[in-house]
Amino acid sequence: MPRRYSFKSQRHASINIKPPSNPGAIIEPSSPLSPVPQASLPQAAIPRCASASQGPTEAPFPFSYFPYLYPIIHAVPLETGFIRVRHAVNLSKFLSLVVPLYFVYRFNAWENMTACLYVAMHGTYGVWWLVKNSIFPDRRWDAFCPLWYFCVVNVMLWSYFAIPYYICVNNVQLPPWRLMLTVMVWASGLLLTFISDFQKSLLIEVAPGQLINTKFFTYPGWTLGANGASDHCYPARVRARDYHEGEITKAVSGVPRMEIKELGVPAIYLVTGQYAGSTL
Repeated sequence: MPRRYSFKSQRHASINIKPPSNPGAIIEPSSPLSPVPQASLPQAAIPRCASASQGPTEAPFPFSYFPYLYPIIHAVPLETGFIRVRHAVNLSKFLSLVVPLYFVYRFNAWENMTACLYVAMHGTYGVWWLVKNSIFPDRRWDAFCPLWYFCVVNVMLWSYFAIPYYICVNNVQLPPWRLMLTVMVWASGLLLTFISDFQKSLLIEVAPGQLINTKFFTYPGWTLGANGASDHCYPARVRARDYHEGEITKAVSGVPRMEIKELGVPAIYLVTGQYAGSTL
């Protein structure tokens, strides 16, 4: 009986080749090339993800301790539902001008330069966000969501309104040099945020599948742009939650990525001048 040869690799199944009886014949594989089943690949090549009800097996906090939170934060998109996710986000962006302005009026902080400057910065960010969303929207947010998810999204986004509340209630007064630095950092953060979103939308249209999903420029840009005048470590703690969510999104999607994490967060401590040694 003629000897059979077997060739194995990580990407292709075994190919059994039978030497021909005629030396001049062409050798053909007995089975076509086909991808190896996922179970036969090395463990390092298999993304370590679990079902949506459990979340990733090595998820950052809080999903590593509370797996049932994963389907709440990352709900499955629906074709029909209560409202689009886009509208839930846009509502908070619209209120980013209304709510801080109300706090200034409620606590009579019109003479507080820091409070008025924060209203201008956060409000401008919200207005330009709505403009950006109308020009090059994120298609992922076209999905519908149920009422409970709409409430969860708004509770998360409305947590940022604690920043102007803190400024007005405690009458935070930053010195002029700090206000100057805050405006410079805010403008840089706003530029990074919108340019990175535009680059993402353009690259998805021109070269889909080539995007490096780091969120490095978007999230630090938002952190620097909207939270520079708070004089407290709370904004950085709030943004740290979004960094963890971004890491989970990258782990589940499997998109190629650079390991750049939270480099923009320490800069917020330089702006506020406090809590430089705090840990997130």
